Amino acid sequence: MKEVDEILMRCTGVDIANITPEKHLVIDLMADSIALIDIAIELESAFGFVFTEHDMQSVNTVADIYDLVTTRSSSGE
Repeated sequence: MKEVDEILMRCTGVDIANITPEKHLVIDLMADSIALIDIAIELESAFGFVFTEHDMQSVNTVADIYDLVTTRSSSGE
């Protein structure tokens, strides 16, 4: 998901080539609390859904974000 990868790159500073589904947002991409909030805001803007507190707690990896975006985009939330 190129658009998600680009958001992660902008928010974390990690090269896009190193953003893969199994990467952990905090451990591998070094996303701190500010970066996580930035990621949520950019996802909301790019995909048109609200990133809830539950979402924030359940998203740990890049694959989790892919799944969330796919689910929310297809359900129209």
